Amino acid sequence: ATEAATESATEAATTETASNSDTPLVIAHDDVSEKFSPFFGESVPDEDVWLLTTVTLLDVDRQGEIVYNGIEGETRSYNGTDYTYTGMADCVVTENADGTVDYDFTIRDDVKFTDGEPLTASDVAFTFNTCRDESSVNDFTMLKEAVAVDDTTVEFHMNEPYSIWPYTMAIVGIVPEHAYDENY
Repeated sequence: ATEAATESATEAATTETASNSDTPLVIAHDDVSEKFSPFFGESVPDEDVWLLTTVTLLDVDRQGEIVYNGIEGETRSYNGTDYTYTGMADCVVTENADGTVDYDFTIRDDVKFTDGEPLTASDVAFTFNTCRDESSVNDFTMLKEAVAVDDTTVEFHMNEPYSIWPYTMAIVGIVPEHAYDENY
């Protein structure tokens, strides 16, 4: 009887806590290096932290397929249920005559960093160009350059085709250029 009562009390406490939106989510990991940056993270726990605290250009659906039209959203069926996937950007992929590929993004104009500053195409270009030039954990040698055309448009020009580039853009969190320094 004691074991059943304990299980019932635990279930009730779990249900009560789960429904309370003010309850913080606590995640524990060993070996966190405290370099919560897509440029220099040293461990999987570091990556987990920055993935939970940043936004990415693209996202994936329940089947792992890239969502290219995040601003308006895309509706896709999964196990008989329709789901609409939205995100912070739309992406157009252009295959060039020389075999290279360009990725042109339009990003939402209402996304802000936690300090209230707007997320712009310059932040996106800064993030990916810094990953290319300085990252100790990412190989972005296939990226020729990321260019901010205006506040909401960024172009990615590639040195060579790289079929999983869209998935790379779904896992690299955007870094605020204005807040980046040696302590980031």
